[in-house]
Amino acid sequence: MIPTTRRPERGRISDVCRFPALLAAVLLAGCQPGAAVAADVLDVLDHCEQPQPDCNIATAVSKAIAASEPGQIVRFPAGVIELDAPVVLRGGRSYVGSSRNRTVVRLAKDIEGPGFFVSATLLNALGNPRTQYGAGEPVRLSGFRIDGGGRGNRLSCLVLMNWRSVVDDMVVENCTGNGIEMLGPPDASGYKGAEKNVTEPRVERSFIQFVEGHGLYVGNPAISRKNQVTDGYVVDTVFRRTGGDGMRIEHSGGWVVRGNHLYVVHGDAINVSHANATSITDNYIEGYGRAQPEPRGRYAGIAVTNILGRPGWGPVIIANNRIKHRRDDVDARYVGILALAAKRQQGAAVVSGNVLVLNGRETGIRLGAGSEGRLSATVTGNIVDGASKPLDAGGRGVRLETAANIFH
Repeated sequence: MIPTTRRPERGRISDVCRFPALLAAVLLAGCQPGAAVAADVLDVLDHCEQPQPDCNIATAVSKAIAASEPGQIVRFPAGVIELDAPVVLRGGRSYVGSSRNRTVVRLAKDIEGPGFFVSATLLNALGNPRTQYGAGEPVRLSGFRIDGGGRGNRLSCLVLMNWRSVVDDMVVENCTGNGIEMLGPPDASGYKGAEKNVTEPRVERSFIQFVEGHGLYVGNPAISRKNQVTDGYVVDTVFRRTGGDGMRIEHSGGWVVRGNHLYVVHGDAINVSHANATSITDNYIEGYGRAQPEPRGRYAGIAVTNILGRPGWGPVIIANNRIKHRRDDVDARYVGILALAAKRQQGAAVVSGNVLVLNGRETGIRLGAGSEGRLSATVTGNIVDGASKPLDAGGRGVRLETAANIFH
């Protein structure tokens, strides 16, 4: 049971010290018992107009964020916090709770806009389409639960347009849109600031669940011409019961997708496009292509499409993943791992050490290339069990080397 909202005891920093990346903000106070909270921690309950239990918590949240300065921490109290407006995240700040089970921030009514928690920089960019915007300053969210409440029309729970943003030890759930969106700046090619791209965002040690769209979507606002979200990390995170893909990462240069668990996914478990120098390793996937009321089309455990390749660019690495799938729908086509080079590109892929347990009608590993494209692929040390076709590399433009695979 989630405890009711109450004011945390003053003069303690035990909650802050749970998050190593936030220690810089309280370093002068130290993490010894009895140390005082640093001035850089703004407690939401300190911004109530009336004392508890008469505090208007929604107003207090807005005031705490508005009063914060770059480098400060905004701390949500334990309990259920119900809000009826978006939470606008100012850059250069951290937003923390007591823990992902004790602090719940829930949307209480339908709202308009791109998201429940949303980057201030993105709102500025969308509201001023004639102005060039780069990525916002980094934000960090840690130690609380974002509950979309099933509200809104395709409303995403968390939407960021900030470089080096971090989502750590969070739960994101009950979203009518995507769980988390990480978006590139609209038309940032003309921006002259220090950070025009969204680089090195991270999602780690979190749960994304009960989402009608994609669990994680990395892409662009509708007014943007191209993707500029690169070198990101999705690590040690659970994705379950998503209406779209577990994660969809578009134009995924330099991404690391590692150690995640994905299950009961209605689309592809992991869908990555326009990739180069991206690694997808050590993930556990069980159950994809679960679209309702009946799956149709092609579904993959791991789909890497439009692989890019130029001199000096690194290959896509798909290694040491465990994929289990037993679905058997007449109007759907399933493949465990799909790797396709983009047209007119010289893509490269390493597919190694994966274990696929399939249902007898699926393709295990499929390789291919677009028009006038080539894919150079190494397929080694994989185990594929129960596939109707363990390896399909008969497409045009594939140069293949294989060794030490077990197909049965």
